[in-house]
Amino acid sequence: MLGNDRNSTNSGGRNEKPLIIDASKLRSDPERVLTKFCLLADIEWDKDMLQWSSGIKDYDGIWASHWYPSVVNSTSFKPEEHRELILSDNEKRIVEKAMPIYEELLSKSI
Repeated sequence: MLGNDRNSTNSGGRNEKPLIIDASKLRSDPERVLTKFCLLADIEWDKDMLQWSSGIKDYDGIWASHWYPSVVNSTSFKPEEHRELILSDNEKRIVEKAMPIYEELLSKSI
């Protein structure tokens, strides 16, 4: 059991509060995010988590062939490429409704 509020455990030893990783933060600073995640999850940190060989692996599961080629061909985390989004009015309404939830999760992310 880790002695911090974020990872308090119940009698079953499971986390009551999930660890939240924001993909943008992970892509922009993977070592910081993964180091903190490992500490909070009581997982041994390994710098090899920052790089991997490209291609589909046996352990990727049935969805591997459906992943984007950029994922299959990747060998490390890459910063996001910021692009301007053009949203329909309906999509804008969806974003407006979802944004408070996203912002709350982001505020609690690693």
